[in-house]
Amino acid sequence: MADQPAPRLAFWIHQVVEYLLGVLLISQAIQSEHPEVPMVLGAAVILLAATADGPLAAFHVVPRPLHRVFDVVAIVAIAVATIVFRADLGTVGVVFAAAVVVAMAGLVVRTSYAPRRKKLG
Repeated sequence: MADQPAPRLAFWIHQVVEYLLGVLLISQAIQSEHPEVPMVLGAAVILLAATADGPLAAFHVVPRPLHRVFDVVAIVAIAVATIVFRADLGTVGVVFAAAVVVAMAGLVVRTSYAPRRKKLG
């Protein structure tokens, strides 16, 4: 049993979680004294989900392998922004942003980025 790899998440689940994380970052911005950083980060995460080549995308412009690269870039950007703007974010904002980083890293590791299958017919 231990030799079997963990099942991969479907890409649509990945997109749902990204949308939720973006909305949560924006909701954190609404509660923050300095809302600029979490607002921009939340909008970026939503844009990331909305432009992927997945079933829940608004614009199918970013292929899934490239989306994976953008996911890693977003993780690093959120982590760096959390460190640089920690005074503006406050303790709750820093903890929240760190949780988003961990959640997104988990998504990258667990998601199947296999391209969608072409429909026959």
